[in-house]
Amino acid sequence: MSINQILLASVYTAIVCSLIWARFRFFKINNAKSKIVSYFNDPAVFVQLIFTYGLLWTADSLTLIETIIAVTIYIFSLSLFWWAIRSAGELDFASSSSKGEIFTTGAFGLVRHPFYLSYIAIWLTSTILFDSIFLWISCLALIGVYLLSAKEEEKSIMSSEVSSQYSAYRKSVGMLFPKM
Repeated sequence: MSINQILLASVYTAIVCSLIWARFRFFKINNAKSKIVSYFNDPAVFVQLIFTYGLLWTADSLTLIETIIAVTIYIFSLSLFWWAIRSAGELDFASSSSKGEIFTTGAFGLVRHPFYLSYIAIWLTSTILFDSIFLWISCLALIGVYLLSAKEEEKSIMSSEVSSQYSAYRKSVGMLFPKM
């Protein structure tokens, strides 16, 4: 096993531990709709994790540039994820019927859906790095789930009592990419 593989595996393991912690300790699944989302999300995440680890350990050679780029994106994603955790304090799972408060500062001042951005960056990095059909299928499925969830969450908020506040927030902050 090369130093590149060890470095990638170490950072990836920090991501996996963070995601597992958040899935069971941070996000709440409080209704049937949230459970349905998790039925699609969780297996696709599992495929990403298993295949990425398998390919990480069996990769013949990862170049230094591939390793640097992947580690940089992984660290960015992990940092954004924890910044969003810190910014939010507590969140309902995607597609929750509960609106709660609108977070507009910290990571949520950068993009409206920092968790989805961090997840997409992680899965896309692994998928491009290892170019496996299983990673591509699960990555595209996850991106679809995240985009649908984000749209559904925003639709729900826009039909709530905080719609005018959220509308102003939407005009100034991008969904997955910062507005210039």
